Amino acid sequence: MTDLLDRMLAERDLSVVFQPIFHLADDPALVAVEALTRGPRGTHFESASVFFDYVRLKHQELAVDRHCIENAIAAAAALPSRPRLSINVHAATLERDDDFPAFLGALCDDYSIDAGMLIVEMVEQSPYWNAPRLLGVLRELRSMGIGIAVDDVGFGHGNFRMILDARPEYMKIDRYFVGGCGSDSYRRSLLRSVCQLARDFGSIVVAEGIETEQDLRTVRDLQIPFGQGYLLAPPTPTPEFAAYRPAACEERAREIPI
Repeated sequence: MTDLLDRMLAERDLSVVFQPIFHLADDPALVAVEALTRGPRGTHFESASVFFDYVRLKHQELAVDRHCIENAIAAAAALPSRPRLSINVHAATLERDDDFPAFLGALCDDYSIDAGMLIVEMVEQSPYWNAPRLLGVLRELRSMGIGIAVDDVGFGHGNFRMILDARPEYMKIDRYFVGGCGSDSYRRSLLRSVCQLARDFGSIVVAEGIETEQDLRTVRDLQIPFGQGYLLAPPTPTPEFAAYRPAACEERAREIPI
């Protein structure tokens, strides 16, 4: 690993924020949170996209994914309640790290997290080559009760191959296609196509990047059940997160199958 990455990990310069995921009823209910990693504050690497581009450039996805996941689960254990937790993992990590399910299970035990409350979001920024190994790891994760999501549907290397191989429980539509869908018929057409694809696969759709009331109305009209974005709630550090979990919302969230 590079000296720069070594230093960031050793000095624990990476932080975690939580992006709430809501059931998009008339009165939205929070049902899950996505753990997001931020790089060292005040540096070029604070941006997640810049940081992970650097990680991939150095081919250090496996080590950094493990570090970020441990940070995320430790932070989730400190939340005032235990929503479903979605964590991001590179497909390349799942393909190469045969011990990943055991690693994740041990973390859940260490932090008293129910593995059945986890969703693994597969990030595909580089192609995977050994589908049998990847699918073997996914089978182990599912045997632990963990849900599988394909992140950024519409982007990535061979995204439809990932959907076909993984048969995910969740499809997360990239914000590029959600943003502006209220005023763009082409975006609405694409969203309808993904919704039909998800129905055929038995998957649940989550819309990312909802930032305007018009887009929220459109996503609801398309019967997309779940979503996240700045309009609903921004990524939030652990100490501030309690503001997004009123008791009534929490009670409703337990009844909603995500």
